[in-house]
Amino acid sequence: MFTKATLLGTLVGGIVMNLLGWVFYEYAAASFFEAHTLTAMDTQMDPVYITLGALIIAFAMSNIYKRYTSHYGVGSGFKFGVWIGVLFGFGMGLVMYGTAQWMDITATIVDNLWALLYYGITGASIGWVFSKTHSSKTA
Repeated sequence: MFTKATLLGTLVGGIVMNLLGWVFYEYAAASFFEAHTLTAMDTQMDPVYITLGALIIAFAMSNIYKRYTSHYGVGSGFKFGVWIGVLFGFGMGLVMYGTAQWMDITATIVDNLWALLYYGITGASIGWVFSKTHSSKTA
Protein backbone atom coordinates (compact mmCIF):
# COMPACT_ATOMS: atom_id res chain seq x y z
CA MET A 1 0.00 0.00 0.00
CA PHE A 2 2.86 2.40 0.77
CA THR A 3 5.30 1.32 -1.91
CA LYS A 4 7.63 3.64 -3.77
CA ALA A 5 5.37 3.46 -6.84
CA THR A 6 2.14 4.22 -4.95
CA LEU A 7 3.68 7.11 -3.06
CA LEU A 8 5.22 8.61 -6.21
CA GLY A 9 1.99 7.92 -8.11
CA THR A 10 0.08 9.70 -5.36
CA LEU A 11 2.38 12.70 -5.51
CA VAL A 12 2.42 12.98 -9.31
CA GLY A 13 -1.29 12.19 -9.64
CA GLY A 14 -2.19 14.74 -6.96
CA ILE A 15 -0.13 17.44 -8.66
CA VAL A 16 -1.69 16.62 -12.05
CA MET A 17 -5.20 16.73 -10.57
CA ASN A 18 -4.55 20.09 -8.90
CA LEU A 19 -3.06 21.67 -12.00
CA LEU A 20 -5.68 20.31 -14.41
CA GLY A 21 -8.57 21.29 -12.15
CA TRP A 22 -7.18 24.75 -11.54
CA VAL A 23 -6.58 25.47 -15.24
CA PHE A 24 -9.93 24.05 -16.36
CA TYR A 25 -12.26 25.45 -13.71
CA GLU A 26 -10.46 28.73 -13.06
CA TYR A 27 -9.57 29.69 -16.63
CA ALA A 28 -10.74 27.50 -19.49
CA ALA A 29 -14.35 26.93 -18.43
CA ALA A 30 -15.01 29.43 -15.65
CA SER A 31 -17.37 31.65 -17.63
CA PHE A 32 -19.22 28.62 -19.04
CA PHE A 33 -19.95 27.24 -15.58
CA GLU A 34 -20.86 30.67 -14.23
CA ALA A 35 -23.46 30.96 -17.00
CA HIS A 36 -24.91 27.53 -16.18
CA THR A 37 -25.03 27.65 -12.40
CA LEU A 38 -28.42 27.32 -10.70
CA THR A 39 -27.45 28.41 -7.19
CA ALA A 40 -25.20 31.16 -5.89
CA MET A 41 -21.81 29.80 -4.90
CA ASP A 42 -20.56 32.69 -2.74
CA THR A 43 -18.08 30.71 -0.68
CA GLN A 44 -14.37 30.79 -1.36
CA MET A 45 -12.64 27.58 -2.35
CA ASP A 46 -10.06 26.27 0.12
CA PRO A 47 -6.92 25.05 -1.68
CA VAL A 48 -5.76 23.05 1.35
CA TYR A 49 -8.82 20.80 1.24
CA ILE A 50 -8.75 20.61 -2.55
CA THR A 51 -5.11 19.45 -2.41
CA LEU A 52 -5.83 16.99 0.39
CA GLY A 53 -8.78 15.56 -1.56
CA ALA A 54 -6.70 15.28 -4.75
CA LEU A 55 -3.97 13.43 -2.87
CA ILE A 56 -6.47 11.01 -1.33
CA ILE A 57 -8.02 10.31 -4.75
CA ALA A 58 -4.56 9.86 -6.31
CA PHE A 59 -3.55 7.53 -3.45
CA ALA A 60 -6.65 5.41 -3.97
CA MET A 61 -6.17 5.41 -7.74
CA SER A 62 -2.51 4.37 -7.35
CA ASN A 63 -3.39 1.47 -5.08
CA ILE A 64 -6.27 0.25 -7.24
CA TYR A 65 -4.15 0.60 -10.39
CA LYS A 66 -1.33 -1.41 -8.78
CA ARG A 67 -3.67 -4.17 -7.72
CA TYR A 68 -5.77 -4.60 -10.85
CA THR A 69 -3.50 -3.73 -13.76
CA SER A 70 -1.20 -6.32 -15.28
CA HIS A 71 0.81 -4.01 -17.59
CA TYR A 72 1.89 -0.61 -16.34
CA GLY A 73 2.12 2.30 -18.71
CA VAL A 74 0.61 5.57 -19.90
CA GLY A 75 -2.01 3.84 -22.07
CA SER A 76 -3.24 1.43 -19.42
CA GLY A 77 -3.19 4.27 -16.88
CA PHE A 78 -5.31 6.45 -19.17
CA LYS A 79 -7.87 3.67 -19.70
CA PHE A 80 -7.97 3.05 -15.97
CA GLY A 81 -8.43 6.78 -15.31
CA VAL A 82 -11.28 6.99 -17.82
CA TRP A 83 -13.11 4.27 -15.88
CA ILE A 84 -12.56 6.27 -12.69
CA GLY A 85 -13.99 9.24 -14.63
CA VAL A 86 -17.05 7.19 -15.52
CA LEU A 87 -17.48 6.37 -11.83
CA PHE A 88 -16.92 9.88 -10.45
CA GLY A 89 -17.94 11.94 -13.48
CA PHE A 90 -21.03 10.33 -14.87
CA GLY A 91 -22.00 8.21 -11.88
CA MET A 92 -21.57 10.68 -9.04
CA GLY A 93 -22.15 13.66 -11.34
CA LEU A 94 -25.64 12.50 -12.26
CA VAL A 95 -26.43 11.49 -8.69
CA MET A 96 -25.40 14.99 -7.57
CA TYR A 97 -27.50 16.53 -10.33
CA GLY A 98 -30.45 14.51 -9.10
CA THR A 99 -29.95 15.58 -5.50
CA ALA A 100 -28.28 19.00 -5.39
CA GLN A 101 -28.67 20.61 -8.84
CA TRP A 102 -25.98 23.25 -8.51
CA MET A 103 -25.67 23.42 -12.32
CA ASP A 104 -28.06 22.85 -15.18
CA ILE A 105 -27.97 19.60 -17.16
CA THR A 106 -25.78 21.11 -19.89
CA ALA A 107 -23.05 22.03 -17.43
CA THR A 108 -23.46 18.69 -15.68
CA ILE A 109 -22.85 16.81 -18.93
CA VAL A 110 -19.86 19.02 -19.80
CA ASP A 111 -18.46 18.42 -16.31
CA ASN A 112 -19.03 14.68 -16.70
CA LEU A 113 -17.22 14.63 -20.05
CA TRP A 114 -14.39 16.68 -18.55
CA ALA A 115 -14.11 14.07 -15.77
CA LEU A 116 -13.28 11.41 -18.37
CA LEU A 117 -10.31 13.43 -19.60
CA TYR A 118 -9.35 14.72 -16.15
CA TYR A 119 -9.17 11.29 -14.54
CA GLY A 120 -7.78 9.77 -17.74
CA ILE A 121 -4.81 12.12 -17.69
CA THR A 122 -4.36 11.56 -13.97
CA GLY A 123 -4.43 7.80 -14.55
CA ALA A 124 -1.91 8.17 -17.39
CA SER A 125 0.44 10.04 -15.06
CA ILE A 126 0.10 7.31 -12.45
CA GLY A 127 0.66 4.65 -15.13
CA TRP A 128 3.78 6.50 -16.26
CA VAL A 129 5.14 6.53 -12.70
CA PHE A 130 4.45 2.82 -12.32
CA SER A 131 6.12 2.03 -15.66
CA LYS A 132 9.25 3.88 -14.51
CA THR A 133 9.38 2.21 -11.08
CA HIS A 134 8.38 -1.33 -12.15
CA SER A 135 10.45 -2.24 -15.19
CA SER A 136 9.27 -5.89 -15.12
CA LYS A 137 5.61 -4.94 -15.63
CA THR A 138 6.06 -2.30 -18.37
CA ALA A 139 3.78 -2.62 -21.36
